[in-house]
Amino acid sequence: MAAVEAVVASSRPGPVEDRVPEPRRVAFDWAEVPLHWIPDDPHTTHVVSTLHMFLPAGERWFVKVFKQALPLIDDPLLHEQVRAFMSQEGQHATAHDTARAHLEAQGLDTSRYVRVLDTFFEELLGDRRLPGPLQRQWLYVRLAAVAAVEHYTAILGDWVLEQQAWDEAGADPTMVDLLRWHGAEEVAACQTAIQHP
Repeated sequence: MAAVEAVVASSRPGPVEDRVPEPRRVAFDWAEVPLHWIPDDPHTTHVVSTLHMFLPAGERWFVKVFKQALPLIDDPLLHEQVRAFMSQEGQHATAHDTARAHLEAQGLDTSRYVRVLDTFFEELLGDRRLPGPLQRQWLYVRLAAVAAVEHYTAILGDWVLEQQAWDEAGADPTMVDLLRWHGAEEVAACQTAIQHP
């Protein structure tokens, strides 16, 4: 729970709409984390572990889309919030990459799935050569998709923080800490986002 406590401890006082997400560099020691980190439940373990493959690709795409939107933002506070959000998303991707690398070191081949995800984000949701106004509209569509996904991940994050099933099952505390840290950041980010016009 150390990573989650860092999110809570560093929350800034003041109105939610004035908060700037605080990107946190975290590190997790995977040395003792087993492949099936939820004991006697390989199915649930692998279902949840797909997050370590899916999330980094999506988060890097978020950063790419927001990087394109950044020059269009005039409001200094919103500009700062977006830059911090981008940094935070990059940190999330890095943390999940370390978990995926650990799973791969234990013999789980994730390369095909990761390639499919990278293709999805780059080809289907990537940049398009479109005439002026349509180019801006394509950016807006992708920003709206990020907003929708962030609200979904905030709901998932809230569930991860509140549920006790993993603890009761004896799930590995390092893996649970990563997932709860990310969940706490998703909830905090969404609270800021819904307050901004």
